[in-house]
Amino acid sequence: ITSFVTNDRRIIANFPGGAFYLELGKQPNQSSLQAYLWKKMCRRRSTYRFSHFKGSFASQEEGISSLSHQAQEGLPSLFVLDDVHKPSDLRPFMCFDGKDKGRILVISSDVRNVISEWENDAFVAVLSPLSSEEALELFKSTVGAFWVQIGHPPL
Repeated sequence: ITSFVTNDRRIIANFPGGAFYLELGKQPNQSSLQAYLWKKMCRRRSTYRFSHFKGSFASQEEGISSLSHQAQEGLPSLFVLDDVHKPSDLRPFMCFDGKDKGRILVISSDVRNVISEWENDAFVAVLSPLSSEEALELFKSTVGAFWVQIGHPPL
């Protein structure tokens, strides 16, 4: 359901530079994830040829610098970072400055801990987990109530 956010037409309208979804997990390969995100941003702008790119950055700093350059040169973007476990997992994706070039949506089962070391002067909204009923309503609105009512889509 979280990747649904990156495909919602209202969100896309607010982030013409793109809405990008990444699942980090417990031990993310941050250089590879930075490179994946960077390539997605470049492709959206058609600004770079990838024939000489090796697939990951040599360091997190190189990745942050490359992402920052793309973010500042392009239109406002949204990063949806899912399954974030530690505050240090966010640092490699902190590439937006105060010029309103983007936002980061953090999804975590321990969001208060993850944002405890948030170094940006940013708006932070911590949402409570959904109840079973709220989760079902969200699921219905995402996949369509019809399929939930009949039990499954036709084969």
